Amino acid sequence: MSVTEAQRSKVYLGFRNVLEAEVADAVMELLPREGWEDVVRRSDLDVAVTGISRELDHLGQRVRTLSVAMWTTATILSASQIAIFTLLATRL
Repeated sequence: MSVTEAQRSKVYLGFRNVLEAEVADAVMELLPREGWEDVVRRSDLDVAVTGISRELDHLGQRVRTLSVAMWTTATILSASQIAIFTLLATRL
């Protein structure tokens, strides 16, 4: 629900009737002018952070798996090259 400027002014005047002008001004500054649908609740942030954390954990596991695979591949390739050079050297 969008609040019009006229409604916002009524709210401000209501605050002014109950509170000091300085306090009413401060309260109005804390309230968003529009776009309440853009205001995020703490629970929304908690859900988002939990999801991102899970994704990062999963990504970290994949990186570790790929790292092990790369080291294994490099080791096999190195051993293969050593074996080939050894065979060539012994046949010459």
